[in-house]
Amino acid sequence: MPRIATKLAPAGRGGFVARKVVPADVREEYAKLYGQRVEERLNTGAVPILLARAKHREWLSEIEARISNIRATSVVAPHMSAFGGKADMTFCGANVRF
Repeated sequence: MPRIATKLAPAGRGGFVARKVVPADVREEYAKLYGQRVEERLNTGAVPILLARAKHREWLSEIEARISNIRATSVVAPHMSAFGGKADMTFCGANVRF
């Protein structure tokens, strides 16, 4: 099982909190789409630790998927970089990238 990169810490009034920093290369687009520029925060509320861990995994998966989707749509194809265009993620285009 992979190690989770964010820490689930106990909150002062019960429950748990976590933070995930938005990588610098996707901050502009992430802010346009989701409103948060620097980091995302999770507050589970007063729940048992097992439920908090489940919520944390679900939340982290959603954030990582958002970041991956932004990176996938902003990949510039080598033949289009001179024109400033963005590449589409078609089957043929995906085979060209390494």
